[in-house]
Amino acid sequence: MSTFRLPSMIYTTALYNRVFSTSARVHPSILPHLRQSRRPPFRWLKAALVLCGAGYIANVYIGRVRERRIADIVAAETKAAELQRRNNALLDVYGDRSSLEELEKAVQFYEKK
Repeated sequence: MSTFRLPSMIYTTALYNRVFSTSARVHPSILPHLRQSRRPPFRWLKAALVLCGAGYIANVYIGRVRERRIADIVAAETKAAELQRRNNALLDVYGDRSSLEELEKAVQFYEKK
């Protein structure tokens, strides 16, 4: 080891190099702007897959709710049409009850039920 003189101190070159290298260290040792990756980082891949999965699940859920709602509307319309048909049939049988013949027909129909 060679030595050299500084004013009132003697340093060895190994000690000087070590002190200089530890004091000049840059953290992080690899600067992010020096290394640019051409492929997207894997941490984005996981987030993208989660977003795609959530979008797919939401789309399927909305589709099933829409189909169920349409089926309920069709069933309600069918039920309303059947109820209207029965009400019209009862009105035809009972009539306006202004004559004795219509009342007798209504009583006969009611007895059949």
